Amino acid sequence: DTSVPPRSPLSTAAGECLVFGILASDILRFTPAMTGPEICGHVDVKVPSKGRKFGQWKAWRRQWCIVRYGHGSTLQLVLGSGHNNPTSCIDIPYNAIICRSESRSRQFAFGVYSSSSVRQPIVFLAARSETEAQQWMLRIRNLISPPKIPVEAGKFSVSLIDNAHSRIAGLAGLFGTMSVGLTGITINDPVTGQIRMHWRWSQVNGITLRLTSVAEDVNHILVLHTSSEFSCGEGLLELFCLEGVALMAHLSLYQNKPSHRLTTSPLPPIPHHPLLAFRRLSRSEGDLRRWLPLPDANFHLRTQSVSRTRVSHDKVATSLVTAGLGLMLTTPGCSEPDSLHDYQCLDTLWPDDFDTLSDLPDIRRYQNNARRESGVSIASGIYEEIEEQPNSNGEDLT
Repeated sequence: DTSVPPRSPLSTAAGECLVFGILASDILRFTPAMTGPEICGHVDVKVPSKGRKFGQWKAWRRQWCIVRYGHGSTLQLVLGSGHNNPTSCIDIPYNAIICRSESRSRQFAFGVYSSSSVRQPIVFLAARSETEAQQWMLRIRNLISPPKIPVEAGKFSVSLIDNAHSRIAGLAGLFGTMSVGLTGITINDPVTGQIRMHWRWSQVNGITLRLTSVAEDVNHILVLHTSSEFSCGEGLLELFCLEGVALMAHLSLYQNKPSHRLTTSPLPPIPHHPLLAFRRLSRSEGDLRRWLPLPDANFHLRTQSVSRTRVSHDKVATSLVTAGLGLMLTTPGCSEPDSLHDYQCLDTLWPDDFDTLSDLPDIRRYQNNARRESGVSIASGIYEEIEEQPNSNGEDLT
């Protein structure tokens, strides 16, 4: 047998042909006597035995194998010693499941199973490499259910290499079109497009290319390391992909992005009261020394020359909002020098002359034990208690 690249067109007397697998004799061909394509080639076969006393299966034997459309809702697996010498025929139902199997003597074995609740093997086949086995499995699957959705750019056709970890997780026979996104890895059905499996990034610890001694399988097998969040815990899942290097590079782009962790993180709960959502941004409380209750109507501030100047509520509100924004945009403790300077300028908003304050209308004097709050804190939605500070004359400042 000569190694030939897969899916290379050949020109033969029988008509247009396509290379099926690694072997030149394994071809997908169309003949006038058949209603559809057939798959043929040499492969190791293990068939059930009806009259054997020491086992239900015959020994492995390399035979010429043909898979073709049969009558009704079945495929036919024709076995023989040569092209024109068939010896047996096995019916394969259209709902059969094709998946890898384990054999002590055949490393690359796969089986055809019934789709019943208790999967019964129908026949076992074995190839010389993982690539050849997966090509056989793919062609049989395509005969059972021809794919209808093409593989787009940025997506990859993959097939699971079944092991004990995948069987416990119920993933036996998984295959499809893989796509990678910020939320995780998704495998879709190539016939219906429905999602067959989705793994979140939190369920994946890492992805590597498996080293192999078979030259045909180099860079075709990826190992997915599952984390403790996986349904069956930590373990290894092996995926076959002819574009293994490109898929590995594509997975690395998303796996190394820190943003995929944020997309799956739950949002913080909404506070019951809007004020609870803000941090308390406090400065030196001694800087806010006065709070004046403003009447509803406009009032007048008398200067030292007993001249009155009308002050509207709009100007007072603007000053309070400016001061409140300064508080919110700086760190607690007033660690920024420029903001500290702006904050200390609040004293200039109010006259320092105590006589001027006494001329304001409707200003009440509070007791020493009364609770006092800063006007800036009220404007910013944060309430603070202001300690009483006696003035130089020993009187409380109101």
